[in-house]
Amino acid sequence: MRGFLRGEFKQQVGATFLRQVIGLALAIGSSAIIARWLGREGKGIVALASLLPGMLALFLSAGIGAANVYFAGSRRLSVASLSANSMAFAVLGSIAGTVIVVVMAVSGGLRRLVPGVPIELVLVGMLSLPLSLVSNYFRTILTGLRRIIPLHIVGVCLDGTLLLLTFL
Repeated sequence: MRGFLRGEFKQQVGATFLRQVIGLALAIGSSAIIARWLGREGKGIVALASLLPGMLALFLSAGIGAANVYFAGSRRLSVASLSANSMAFAVLGSIAGTVIVVVMAVSGGLRRLVPGVPIELVLVGMLSLPLSLVSNYFRTILTGLRRIIPLHIVGVCLDGTLLLLTFL
């Protein structure tokens, strides 16, 4: 038990806590800006428009993240190989997600799925799908390599980017 909170473990726990606090602050800031500029109804519309790309990213990730953690951690595949495969799957997932949304938009299913949300806003929200897939895949590679501090730095950068995009 002696030395339990020393060295690398202590740094990683501290970095995780700090990342969560910073992420929470950035999320609250982004939410407050959206609510202030758009009001309650506008904030709800933005939430619905971003829900579809988020769910598609979840479904189209196809378990690649878990595989990346396993193969990076076991060193059975090189980081270069994992990165190349991740990029290929991110491109394929983005294309599949775009096709799904276009088919839903043309068939009218999109209006039933996200009622009251302009289709153009959903399409703009879909621009986040490739970034979401790529960032998730590369964060899982960092997780498998046990590179916790760089993992959190990437997470904070993504949260900061979302806050900056809120101003656009």
